[in-house]
Amino acid sequence: MIENENKKENCSVFFSGGIDSVSTLVSVIDKKPLLITIWGTDVWDYNTEGWSSLKKLAEEYSEKLNLKNLFIKTNFRKFIYEHVLTEKLLKGVIDDSWWRGIQHGIGLLGHVAPYAYKYNITTHYIPATLNVKSQKGTTCGSCPEIDETVKYADCKIVHEGYDKTRIEKAAHIVRYFKDKGQAMKLRVCYMDKGDKLNCCECEKCFLSMMEILSEKVNLKDWGFDVDEKTLKNIPKFLKKHSNPSPINKEIWADIVEKFKQDEKYWKKQKAVKWVLKYNPYKK
Repeated sequence: MIENENKKENCSVFFSGGIDSVSTLVSVIDKKPLLITIWGTDVWDYNTEGWSSLKKLAEEYSEKLNLKNLFIKTNFRKFIYEHVLTEKLLKGVIDDSWWRGIQHGIGLLGHVAPYAYKYNITTHYIPATLNVKSQKGTTCGSCPEIDETVKYADCKIVHEGYDKTRIEKAAHIVRYFKDKGQAMKLRVCYMDKGDKLNCCECEKCFLSMMEILSEKVNLKDWGFDVDEKTLKNIPKFLKKHSNPSPINKEIWADIVEKFKQDEKYWKKQKAVKWVLKYNPYKK
């Protein structure tokens, strides 16, 4: 392994604006991490409007938290044919895609190597996609057993947040910024909606909205431009369009459990009281 002569310890973290990445950022904020945002992962390299809004969000975080940004543009998901690899190599081997099941962690971490050397980064944090509970029985190309074996330029990798569920991460984020008297927008959506941070029409948005709302905050302050009608209509979407994955079912179950902890309060919230009776495991 190549070692840097400069032994000053710097750190960095992947930042996408989602619940996983913001929770990790909050967890290591005292270390003043460099925020690394990659254009070409969930925002495709042709989506200039989407990238512009994500870049602006990353800069807002760095400005308010007194941090620095590093932006990387990449075609690492396009110079190979993911769908072909999924079909030809993985079918019958693992029930997952090439991106999520194989490329995810290592593909992202490879981008950090030259900058780890240049900026004397000794620790890089990659936010956990899953957790100890949800990892069971699933495959994911980003997990502690894989990510934390990667080392370069005197830099170690930490797969951060593996001990927290999504609902716990949401609480972690909201409580941190509440203590600072702030609210920060999140970008959780993979739908291509131009410069909108979140479409507020897909299951990923709905899950994240409910996780954040469980902390009894105004969703508009956190990047979700929704009204009561949108919240009331979520059950119709779930019934008509959604076939939750085992992981999403687990996330919904955590949301229901969190709402039930203050059932008296949520029964009075007409737009979302349906959550108390929602059963994600019922067909």
